[in-house]
Amino acid sequence: MTLSSSQQIFRIKMTELTHRELLARTEESFLRVHQLVKRNGVVTLEKKGENELFGYLVRTVIGQQLSKKAASIIWSRVTTAIESVGCSLQEFCKDDNADILRNCGLSRFNVKALIQLRNVFDTNKISGSQLSKFWS
Repeated sequence: MTLSSSQQIFRIKMTELTHRELLARTEESFLRVHQLVKRNGVVTLEKKGENELFGYLVRTVIGQQLSKKAASIIWSRVTTAIESVGCSLQEFCKDDNADILRNCGLSRFNVKALIQLRNVFDTNKISGSQLSKFWS
């Protein structure tokens, strides 16, 4: 992991071992996440600032929309919906809010991915501290 102190940009490059581990851990219980990891292959993540991992991954899923502008509009709608409910992003990504997320512009497929992502984090099957040992 590298950090450019002047811009506060973190670059994290996934290793082949990490990719195989994520595929193995998601294959049976989290098929949608497994499909996304398999399709995207080994990746380098870049993020600005120090946002929490869950929020960063949610923005990554939303960023898979047709354009950057569409993703930005959808993210704005999601944050407005969360603020109106008064909970955290992770608390919001649940089955009860699937229709709200769909109304924000997310596909049914992406809503399922966010709900599965929350389940993975809630059950501690994936956490920032667990993932950090796999990144170079």
